[in-house]
Amino acid sequence: MIIIVGIISSIIEDHNNNGSTNTIYNEGQPQFIKDLNSRYVGEPYDINIGELFINKYGYPETLNGTNNYIWVAYFPLGNFTMTQTKGDYKITKFEAGKKPRGID
Repeated sequence: MIIIVGIISSIIEDHNNNGSTNTIYNEGQPQFIKDLNSRYVGEPYDINIGELFINKYGYPETLNGTNNYIWVAYFPLGNFTMTQTKGDYKITKFEAGKKPRGID
């Protein structure tokens, strides 16, 4: 695996052995997080958004703080944490990096 850091320090391109490229967004990418929040907060995390996020940002890892009411998930290739309500599946927040919650 070769990692190339581009001109914009907040984006790293991960070149896989099969020739495909994944873009990994660093914690220092405030505009990326701002864009996610403005586009997806209030939207349901449904099959379409789920598929899009998994294909683009990797399989989510469920983090501490997930309970009967919220799901806290980290997307490794996007390097962001998403919080979603479980009752209506609405996305409530995106944060840069891996941000587990305290147990409620």
